[in-house]
Amino acid sequence: IDFDFPSITDIPNYDFVPAYKIISRAKDKTPEIIEILSGHKVLHITNYDDVKNILSSKFCIRKPLNQVNQASVLPTLTPDELLLNLDGAQHDRAKKFAMSGYSLNDLEFFKSTIANIACKHLKNVAMLESFDLFEILDDIIIEINSVFVGIDLAEYKHTLKPLTKSIQIANHNDKENLIRDFTELYEYILHLLSAERIFDTNSIIGYWLQASNKANPPLNDKELCGLLLGSILGGYQNILTCVSKIIYAILYFPIFWELIKIEKETTQDIINELFRLTNLGTTSTFPRLATQDIQLANYIIPKHSVVYADVFLANRDSTIFHKPLQINPFRKNKQHLQFGYGKHSCMGRHLAMLELQIILQELATHLPNITLDNTIPIQWDNGVILHRPKHIPILNLKGTK
Repeated sequence: IDFDFPSITDIPNYDFVPAYKIISRAKDKTPEIIEILSGHKVLHITNYDDVKNILSSKFCIRKPLNQVNQASVLPTLTPDELLLNLDGAQHDRAKKFAMSGYSLNDLEFFKSTIANIACKHLKNVAMLESFDLFEILDDIIIEINSVFVGIDLAEYKHTLKPLTKSIQIANHNDKENLIRDFTELYEYILHLLSAERIFDTNSIIGYWLQASNKANPPLNDKELCGLLLGSILGGYQNILTCVSKIIYAILYFPIFWELIKIEKETTQDIINELFRLTNLGTTSTFPRLATQDIQLANYIIPKHSVVYADVFLANRDSTIFHKPLQINPFRKNKQHLQFGYGKHSCMGRHLAMLELQIILQELATHLPNITLDNTIPIQWDNGVILHRPKHIPILNLKGTK
């Protein structure tokens, strides 16, 4: 459709300020070189096809870089058992096991739960003239994840909410507290797995505990802890970041909010397009180590090089996406890399998309006349894996209470 769609860059602060420094620009046979948070100089890959190649290559691995003094975008190490740190057969085994609870078929039964939780919270503010939508989204998503994972909601809010936010912000100026919070979260999950508690078998914890012996070899508590860390961090804070930013963008450009209300079948396309343009934090990938020479479109990545395959810029590659900064839900090419690609693609992709779609449907049903309150300036949280508005001030034109 030849239409002048709005640009994502028109939303103040929506895009992040990169956490890297450019050392040298790309040349004919040499990619750009950047300095990442750890101080290492790495190859910066931004072309869509090249990034896709790196992400899917078995010769670009993660685990060797999760060591002291190695190239990293994080201020501290992460547990070896996390999926993002596993390569080869170890990764395949854990990912195959974990995905048994995250497939579209597995999530089908969960749709009504998501809708009921969203409906309950949105009805509570339906008659208010103004409110903070971010607080409501936070309440919705933490409750959805507490049910999905299998942790009591009050326990989740009291213990896990502050820890997960601290970890996802990952402030390199506060390394001591970050390590403390990560350790506390890790030990908390290990205790959950070893305690004599009965979990609902429909929850991830209950299901994984029951099925852990089916893996070959069976998963131990540390491996299950690594998977649950991803479910708790990603299933709450990462989804809250994506949902809040994308809904904020939809309300910032009312044309998309009107489309969702009038043409519901466009919702999925609007969501997909905004996912393409929305980044979680101030980084867009984890660096990888090349274990052999890798041929890309215009140059060879030498063996032993550290590579930063920039998903954020690849999703804005003008050779792939016409007028890439425009929010065009009707574009033909819809395959973005926001959820990664290949074996390390995000296992929570379907859950994030499902939650956002259902929450938007419930918003359109219960609060169709909301608009942003532009008199209130927006402040932003900012960190390595968390860049989002702190609040979303709303005027409800039909609110009377």
